[in-house]
Amino acid sequence: MLDTAALLRSQPLPHGPAVAVVSNTGGAAVLAADACADAGLGVPRLPPELAAELSAVLPPGAAADNPVVATAAVASDALAACVDRLTEHDAVDTVLVVLVPTALVEATGDDPMRGLTHASMPPAPGPGR
Repeated sequence: MLDTAALLRSQPLPHGPAVAVVSNTGGAAVLAADACADAGLGVPRLPPELAAELSAVLPPGAAADNPVVATAAVASDALAACVDRLTEHDAVDTVLVVLVPTALVEATGDDPMRGLTHASMPPAPGPGR
């Protein structure tokens, strides 16, 4: 819990109220989107070109609107690509990712969280950096 608090404290505040919600399950996505709306945040419809980009990287059956439902079959690299595209686009100010443990993760060993915590991280500073 302290790690989470430190992480949140080190992040800049969003520039506006528009939130993209991404989840591997529809129920969690809808609950998170509703909580954002209840807190006065916007969950805007994504522009068609952005939705098309997300559809291209997400598995079949994914919903590339907002909330984005990546499905339980989403691979770690696909989830990382989805989140990267959302964070780079001006349609939203922040991205909220809600992941639910699934049997598929245990069966395949491909944990979507790994894609978010390692794929886009800059190299750790080494000696002399």
